[in-house]
Amino acid sequence: MIKKIMPDILIVYEHKAREYQCLTLLKTELNKRGYTARICHYNFGGRWFYHFFAKPRLVIGPGAHYHEVLQGSGLNFVDWMTDSIRGRSPYFLNLQMEQVFRDGKASAWNVMNTEDYLDRVYYACWGRRRFEQLEKMGIAENKRCISGAIQMDFLGEHLAGFYKSKEEIAKQYNLSKEKKWLLFISGFLWASKTSNVMLFEASQQRKAGIEITNEEILKDWKSSVDSQKIVLQWIDTYLEDTDDIFIYRPHPGEKITECVKRVQKNHPDKFKVIEYESVQQWIKVCDVINLWTSTAIVEVYAAKKICNIIQPILLSDRMLPILFDYASHIIDTYDEFSAAQRCDAEKKNSFPIDETIIKEYYFLDQKPAYQKTCDFIEDILKRPIEYASKSKFTWRIILNKTYLQWRYAGFYLMTHIKLSAVFPFKRRGIKNTEIAFENSHLKSDIKFSREEKQILGKIKRIVKNT
Repeated sequence: MIKKIMPDILIVYEHKAREYQCLTLLKTELNKRGYTARICHYNFGGRWFYHFFAKPRLVIGPGAHYHEVLQGSGLNFVDWMTDSIRGRSPYFLNLQMEQVFRDGKASAWNVMNTEDYLDRVYYACWGRRRFEQLEKMGIAENKRCISGAIQMDFLGEHLAGFYKSKEEIAKQYNLSKEKKWLLFISGFLWASKTSNVMLFEASQQRKAGIEITNEEILKDWKSSVDSQKIVLQWIDTYLEDTDDIFIYRPHPGEKITECVKRVQKNHPDKFKVIEYESVQQWIKVCDVINLWTSTAIVEVYAAKKICNIIQPILLSDRMLPILFDYASHIIDTYDEFSAAQRCDAEKKNSFPIDETIIKEYYFLDQKPAYQKTCDFIEDILKRPIEYASKSKFTWRIILNKTYLQWRYAGFYLMTHIKLSAVFPFKRRGIKNTEIAFENSHLKSDIKFSREEKQILGKIKRIVKNT
């Protein structure tokens, strides 16, 4: 019972679609090695339980930054994941789910190098370039390792047979397996936000040490909005005279905008917006892969699929992962876009980014990244526990109105019990809150369908039998 309340390792995720399968690999391997590990959302679902009762030896999270999670709490992203009523976990491993940065900007992203965090935050790096960037930022060598990218493991021989076939996907989503499937991996997260939200994000970035002005972020936001409109118009036009199926895979956290809904309405049988399944799964079964600025281009490379970079508008360096600096060809006209969808398999031999550049950022070898990451975790746990500073998570935070709303969000989305039908007061306010929760992306991040549970079970069986 104590082990259930106090796992050795708590693994925290932010976006289910991006992270959960990778974290299931880690959890199962750690269980196999004799450790107790649990997975929870960083803020919802069963997060309250760990805020109250747990003090794991190590917390693993998707990122590390100074942004305040709950306004006025004084807890940044790392503190929010490591601190509880019972105290502070001594170590935090940053998986850096985003880590392909330009050298000039790397110091401001996904790293915490102030005194209070240098001793307790560790870093798993996808490749040599990120490992060296962290060195320049003062992160000690024993606090970082080159593990490779766990998401790439699903495309290797070690996990062969994990993905569903095209026939299985076609049956599940009512798609014709006889037709050509074209995938667009969306990166239009900003396009679904308002200008006021972007200005708030700019202020948060400046607090974290990132140099960006309001004018710059609004310019980038407009580029995102305009790019999405043009790309969706191209897809709309293309589908008018073809039987191909276009699958639009939204970015985690992206809200569906009007231009996407318009194409859905115009081509209900040929344009499908599907947020489910991992990006890798869709890469595996689709014939042609299109993307805007997504680092999933590396997964496309590993899967040996036809890949097109679609950028109808010139973008600032702030918006582009550095890999795209080395692109040999970028599609910026409709005629090129249309022709690229009709290309044959010969285009596989002309990938738009040179593999030597990819290998600087992504270390690929025979040993799976999840196993190397677990080796690093074991090394951390064998080290003597240094003094852990005091937890910032207090009863004052638990009684905060926003925190209580978040707890109700998790309760409501998991149980669908409506307090608005029970409480004799403030019913309208509670009901509006329930509607907001129901329509938010949180629902898909904390609830698991039967199909998703089966996929996770498949991962566990593969790891246990390896």
